[in-house]
Amino acid sequence: MGKTIKRNWLIEQIELGKVEAKCDIKLTDDYAFDNATNFGATDWLPAYIRKPVFEEFTLENGSVINRCTDHDWRDNAIALMTHDFSGKSGYAIQNNDGTYGLKSAGTYYTLRII
Repeated sequence: MGKTIKRNWLIEQIELGKVEAKCDIKLTDDYAFDNATNFGATDWLPAYIRKPVFEEFTLENGSVINRCTDHDWRDNAIALMTHDFSGKSGYAIQNNDGTYGLKSAGTYYTLRII
C-alpha cells in the first residue's frame, strides 16, 4: 500500500478540475448485478464532486420531507460525493506510480492529476 494522504487535499484538486478518475471496483449486495456490470469498472473520466440540491416538501399527510430537486449528474464523468472522503472505513493513498487510491465503503477509485 502507498503513502496515506489527506482526503481533503484530493477534494480541492477535484474542485479545481485537475483530476481524472476511474472506478476499479464497486460492490453492492447483489453479486449477479455486480458481475453483470463488470463490478462498476470504468475508464478514465473527469472527476467532480456531486452536489445535489434538496428542498423541503410537504406530503399529503402533512409530513415534511427533504427531496432531491437536482441530482447534479454529468455524462461521461465520475461523480464523487463529499462522504466518499470522510467515512471511517475509507482512506486515500498515493500509489508508487504517482496515482492516488480512494477507498470508500465498497468502492475503490484510482485518481490522477492532469
